[in-house]
Amino acid sequence: MSWSLGYIVERHAKDLNSGNAAVDIGRRLCVIDNVGTGFDVYKMDSGTLVRTLETGRAKKTFPKGVAFANNSCAVMGGSDHGLVYVFERKTGQVLKKLRHSKSGGIETISVLRV
Repeated sequence: MSWSLGYIVERHAKDLNSGNAAVDIGRRLCVIDNVGTGFDVYKMDSGTLVRTLETGRAKKTFPKGVAFANNSCAVMGGSDHGLVYVFERKTGQVLKKLRHSKSGGIETISVLRV
């Protein structure tokens, strides 16, 4: 399979609501905000769920930001309860919780590669 920017390569339907997403074409992975309990990592070739990165049951179901970080070794994602989560992608372990606000949502995440 070859990849090309700007074209739909493949589609996989999800039964649940979803929010923001990030894609790592090289590793053929995609992480999607599942809006309910955290972020779901999928294999792009098969659409298979690899794991869910848990942030707890959402009280407000608005889309939250998510991004791959550190050459996709980590995933950063927002929450509806003021925390930014940093996960180890392969294990799903929470590496760090960053307090951004007491109760507000984190809807936007951006990472910078240096």
